[in-house]
Amino acid sequence: HKTNIGGVSERPKDHAWKALRGEIPTRVRISPPPLKQKYMTEQLITAATIYRKKRGGSFEWLVVKPNAKTPGELPKGPVRRGESSVGAILRILREDSGMTVEVKEESGRFNQGTSKFLYYLIEATGISTIKDAKKQEKWGQYSQVAKFLGTDREKKMLSQAKDVLKELQKVKKN
Repeated sequence: HKTNIGGVSERPKDHAWKALRGEIPTRVRISPPPLKQKYMTEQLITAATIYRKKRGGSFEWLVVKPNAKTPGELPKGPVRRGESSVGAILRILREDSGMTVEVKEESGRFNQGTSKFLYYLIEATGISTIKDAKKQEKWGQYSQVAKFLGTDREKKMLSQAKDVLKELQKVKKN
């Protein structure tokens, strides 16, 4: 019985002796086949920094608490295929609360992993009530609501929205 190694025909015994003498490698590193790369698709999340005007010219901001055990957050949800981010936040607010709103301006954005978040400054122009009995909504002055939010990132988005609102107020006065 002969083996063909490197184009040279040898008997198995000769092959073993060459391996012992180090003439041919005894260990062959076999790499596993490359893993199939899963294509991670970016998920677009739209969110709202919602305010309403109070008598006397001050503003209140909205924070939603999904359930009793979680901290407050800004309303948000995924953008569906074929839907714009503005259309998505309008749909989400309509489905969750029946809220009448006016989108003013984009107020912030950030990426987290494969998710991209777009925040919009939105004025509540009509009365709202959250339809989901588990969710709670809290309206309050900026300083109160900022403390109620659970993440620094959302606090930053609320702060940016407040700055955008100030700029819009300046432009409106001029």
